[in-house]
Amino acid sequence: MRRGVRRLLAAALAGSLLTACDGPPPPKLLRLEARELRFKLPAEVPAGPVRVRLVNRDPVWHEASLLRFTDTTRTLDDYIAATRAGNEYPAFAEDLGGVSFLAPGDSAEVLVELQAGRYAVICWHRDHVMQGMGASFTVTGEVPPDAFHAGGAEVRLADGEIPALAPVRGRQVLHVTNAGPAEHELAILRLEPGKTYADFMAWRAAGETGTPPAYTVAGMAALAPGREIWVIVPWVPGRYVMVCLLEDGEGHFHADLGERQEFEVAP
Repeated sequence: MRRGVRRLLAAALAGSLLTACDGPPPPKLLRLEARELRFKLPAEVPAGPVRVRLVNRDPVWHEASLLRFTDTTRTLDDYIAATRAGNEYPAFAEDLGGVSFLAPGDSAEVLVELQAGRYAVICWHRDHVMQGMGASFTVTGEVPPDAFHAGGAEVRLADGEIPALAPVRGRQVLHVTNAGPAEHELAILRLEPGKTYADFMAWRAAGETGTPPAYTVAGMAALAPGREIWVIVPWVPGRYVMVCLLEDGEGHFHADLGERQEFEVAP
């Protein structure tokens, strides 16, 4: 499985993040609640900038991979059937990011601009998509003019690399773009004291039982080439690793091929 993330919108990036000043209203909130291997969400969302928040109410890890149907005749059932048949990237849907995998009880947000159309949210963590964990929704209306820009530090993803971040602290927005020919994701994990990326991957491989060696604090799910998303990160002091845990055609994690960056956030 692949699991193996205009003009200015007046926004304040310190204190209350993305709070409108003069100008267009702040982005709408699309709240996704994961519970009992299902998503709870509204059936309709207005077009434009949208804060996508995943809240994990289950005792297992989940993600919220956001996709848009490029073929209007296709449905969520078609998508799930394709994945069960071994096609992890159906041609009739485009990955737009969404929220990276989260531990039980955690939540995280991303910011994305949505055009009118038919969408779905999928959990690609472990075998959850095979169990039918997905939900559809519709985006209606027109994107308001001059409505969207959140600024933030630039993170340009490309095959085989994740760029280093400048020293960070507090709440921050990362503007993430996929500049590579392949799909990429970005999970930002805070490592427990004395733990490493290798410890986290060993924990995943062993079935994700017991205390995790790291927790996701922010991140995005799979993002198609040429797409962009804004990831909202609540930094606290500690040791972090940013990784892409999608796989290449031979089953290697992108993180093990160079798409990994470890760093310290100072007090």
